[in-house]
Amino acid sequence: MLFPTSTAQGDFNALTVGLRWDVSKNVSLRPELRYDWFEPLDHDRIYGNGRDRTQMTGLVEALVYF
Repeated sequence: MLFPTSTAQGDFNALTVGLRWDVSKNVSLRPELRYDWFEPLDHDRIYGNGRDRTQMTGLVEALVYF
């Protein structure tokens, strides 16, 4: 369940792929792709304001060490 926005019942699944690139000894970049999909018990669509059963997101995180 995606609390508090959804009461949909079913299987929530995710696959995440990420890398770490050490730019220098003080800076690291970590890009990530995530794919989520939902297998409902009914006809629920939980992503994209109720339009989709799947979504893909991307993220780039910068870590600064001191």
